[in-house]
Amino acid sequence: MAMTRSKAAAAAAAQPDIATPDDLVTLNWAHFDRSNPHSTPLPIRVSRTLFNRPVMYCRDIFALALEEDCCDFKARKLGITFWSPKEVLSCETVFTPGWTESIDEQKFKDSFEKLPPNSSLARALGELDNDDLVHLVVTADGNYPETIIAKGHDESRDVVPELFEMRHYRKTVSTPGRPPSEAAKSEQYAIVQANPFEAIHDGRYSLQHPIATVAPPIQIFHPIFETFPRLDLMHVLSAIDPEEVERSLKIQVRLSKILRVNIEVLPNDDGGSPNGSFMVAVGNIRIPVLLAEFKRDFGEGNSDPSHQVGLSMRQSWILESREEIRDKCCCPTLMLAGAGASMCVLGGVFTEKFIVQRLTDMMWVGHSSTEEDRGYIVSRKLEDDNSSSPTSRSAHSRFYPYPTSFTSTDGNVVSFAYVKMLEEDPACVTYQAKIMDEADSPDIVVKFVTRYGEEVHEFLADHDHAPKLWYCGSLDINLSTDNHVDAPSGLSLGPMRMIVIDYIPTCKKPPSGAREQLRAILDLLHSNGYVLGDLRRQNLLFDQGGKVQIIDLDWAGRYDNTNRAGDAPDKHGRGSYVCYPLNLSKSIKWAKGVRDLAPIRPEHDTFMLDTMNLGDGLEATCPMATYRLGSGI
Repeated sequence: MAMTRSKAAAAAAAQPDIATPDDLVTLNWAHFDRSNPHSTPLPIRVSRTLFNRPVMYCRDIFALALEEDCCDFKARKLGITFWSPKEVLSCETVFTPGWTESIDEQKFKDSFEKLPPNSSLARALGELDNDDLVHLVVTADGNYPETIIAKGHDESRDVVPELFEMRHYRKTVSTPGRPPSEAAKSEQYAIVQANPFEAIHDGRYSLQHPIATVAPPIQIFHPIFETFPRLDLMHVLSAIDPEEVERSLKIQVRLSKILRVNIEVLPNDDGGSPNGSFMVAVGNIRIPVLLAEFKRDFGEGNSDPSHQVGLSMRQSWILESREEIRDKCCCPTLMLAGAGASMCVLGGVFTEKFIVQRLTDMMWVGHSSTEEDRGYIVSRKLEDDNSSSPTSRSAHSRFYPYPTSFTSTDGNVVSFAYVKMLEEDPACVTYQAKIMDEADSPDIVVKFVTRYGEEVHEFLADHDHAPKLWYCGSLDINLSTDNHVDAPSGLSLGPMRMIVIDYIPTCKKPPSGAREQLRAILDLLHSNGYVLGDLRRQNLLFDQGGKVQIIDLDWAGRYDNTNRAGDAPDKHGRGSYVCYPLNLSKSIKWAKGVRDLAPIRPEHDTFMLDTMNLGDGLEATCPMATYRLGSGI
C-alpha cells in the first residue's frame, strides 16, 4: 500500500547526527499495543549512522514518534523494545482492523524476533528495498494522556497505576542478587551490571548486554555528601599485614577514633561482611551509614574493593528488617574502599535503583614521605544530628532530590514539592515541581547543575526569550556557592547549584518564523557580548503565544569580542569568558573550531542554528546529545 509521510518523519530531528537525504534510511514501523489496538504502519527516517549503531540509541527518536503519531503515547524510553518480523509482514496486513487482537502472546513470540540492545537495525533488518513491508515492530511501556471511558464503566473498580519508579524499587528489593564477595569478581560483575534490578549504577556496564548505569549526582539526594573532613590513616594503611582480619581490626579502631563513632563489623545474610560498618539506631532498627571494604593489596580475591563495597551497600539495604526505614528515605551511605596503601571514598543512595559514585579517586595514602600532608585523604562528613535522619522524608520523596525550598529574588523563602522528572533518561536532573505557599500555586522547573549562565538567562528573560529565573544558587539556601575549585574555564568542579525557573505550557511544533526569531535572539545576544554554546532543538521551548524560549543555559556566558575566529584558544576564553566543557559528544556535528575547553564563539551558535531542523524545509537534522552509558566491562 502507498505510504504517506506523517509526523513520524519529524522524529528524525531527534537523531544524534547531521545527515543529508542520501545519508538517511527510511523504514516502516508499527506500534504493537493490545491495550489500545490502533496499529498503523508509519515511515520514519533514520540517519545511516544511527541505523548502524546499537538499537538502544534509537529509543529517543521512537519515543518522539510514539508521542506524535500514536495518540500522544508517553513512552518510557528504557521500556521501548524493538522486534523484527520473522516472516514477510505487509503494511496492508498490519493496517487490517483486528490484526493486533488476533495475535496472542505466544503468536507474538512466534512471529517476531527481539532485537538485543547492542544489535543494530542494519544487522537485524538488512537492506530495506520494499516500501510495502513493515520492517520493525515496537512495543513500549508507557501511558496515554487520557483513557476513553466506555459506557457502563464502573469507576469504583479503577486502580490508580503505581509509579514506574515504585515498581522498579520493589523489584530491586525483591531481587537478592549474589553475595558481594562473589559478585565483585570481574566476570561476575559484568553479569550483575546486565541486570537492571541488580545493577549498581556506577557508570560500569556489560558490553554484551548493556544497560544505562549513569545516574544523577548523589549530592542532590542528601546533604551528607556536601562537605569533606580529613582522615588520618597513613600508618595503618601503610603497614602490609599478612592477616586481613587483623589489619581490618586496626583500621576499625583508627576509624572509630577519627570519626568519634562506634564502628562494628556485622555480617551480611550470605555470611560475609564488609571490613567496617557504622550503624546508627533509628528506634529499634540499626541502619548502615558507613561501610568499608579493604584488601591487603590490589588483585587479592580477584575483586575490586570499590565494587564489593557498593554491592555490600545493596545487600545491607534490601534486608527485610530495614524495610520501614528504607521505604522512607533514599538510604544515604558513605563507603570506603582500599587496597594496600590506597583508598577511595564513595557515596551511595537508593532511589528506585542503587547509585554509587566515587567521591575521590583511588589515592595513595601511605606514609612514604616526610611531607605528611601528602598522606591525608578526603572523605565525606558524617552528620550525626537528628536533622539528617532519613525518617523525616516521605515515601515518594526517595525518588527526588532533597532541596524543597529556595530564596526568591524578593528575599522570601519559597517551598515546593516535586511532581515528576521531565526526562526519561536515568541521569535526569530536571524536575517539574509545584510551589506550595500559594493558593493557586504555579508550576516550576527545578534543575541541578555545576555550571550555569545566570547572567545570560536573566538577560534573555528581561527580553521575554527565556522563562523567569526564580533562583540560581546552592542546594542549601543557607550555604554559599562561592567555595568552588579553581580550574580552567569549561571545567565545572562544583559545588552543585539548583536552578529554578517558570514552567511554561508549550506547543510541540515550532511556530512559523521560529528560525527568524532565533536569528534575532542570537543577534541580540552576540551584540551584547553573550554566547550560548549549546543551541539545540531540545533546549528550545515554543510557548502558546508563538514565541521561542531558550532554556538549559548551562554553557552560556560572555565571549571575548576582541578575539578573532581562529585565534589560539589558550589565549582566550579564560577568566570571565566561557569555554566548552570536557567530553563533548562525538555524535553531534559541531562547528569548526569546537573542541573540549575551547572558547565558545558567536559563529558556533550561528552554525547550530543553520543546521537545526525546525520544520521549515531544511534537510539537515537536529543534532542531539547521545545517551551516555558509562564504562564498559
